[in-house]
Amino acid sequence: MGNSSRLLIYTLWMLFFPELFTVFHEGEAAHAVKRFTGLYTGPYFDPTTTTNITTQLGTHAYIPCKIKQLGNKSVSWIRRRDAHILTVDRYTFIADDRFQAFFVEATDTWTLQVKYVQARDAGQYEFPKIEIEGESDIYVKRGSTVQLKCVITQSLEEPAYIFWYHDGERVLKYDQSQIDIRMVRKGTDTTISTITIFRTRPDDSGNYTCSPSNLDSASVYLHVLNGKYVTV
Repeated sequence: MGNSSRLLIYTLWMLFFPELFTVFHEGEAAHAVKRFTGLYTGPYFDPTTTTNITTQLGTHAYIPCKIKQLGNKSVSWIRRRDAHILTVDRYTFIADDRFQAFFVEATDTWTLQVKYVQARDAGQYEFPKIEIEGESDIYVKRGSTVQLKCVITQSLEEPAYIFWYHDGERVLKYDQSQIDIRMVRKGTDTTISTITIFRTRPDDSGNYTCSPSNLDSASVYLHVLNGKYVTV
């Protein structure tokens, strides 16, 4: 097709998923998925960001990612096909000066710039992914056992630690026999941390946040009920 061919940069946005930035040759089938539920106090991806970008071969591509409430966390871009870290914050970690990340504070937007786009740039560009399995609101009966599982995938570097917080206060395993916290590495890019709460009480209700050393946080809200039933 020559240099007049176009590439479609297609983004999949899922809250608490690192965004997958996929470059398709025009004409390939694609569809967008969006999900936004609940309110979060930690960093989260803005699902209203543009999901389809078309660019000419040989021109510059700009792949935006809006992150709200980032705080002091870092932002990294990874090329999926070879697991190469392209940028961390504004620093470039690849010997290809076509790649550059920049930040616009007014819009909370981190943008990956790819200069002089080539056909070989097609593929997925992503952030490491963190999520707590299940719904954003969890309901359990008083006295039951509940386990929250925090799963980090597509992360080449294992977190030095993963802390759990309950309503902003760090949960310490040795403080309570009622609590068990574990962390395990699976494969080359997945880390799982679980917090198990035995004999739940109403004061165990609240926001639970999984906070790794090198990534954003993920949160869920636990409701411990005195009665058998709840209307939602």
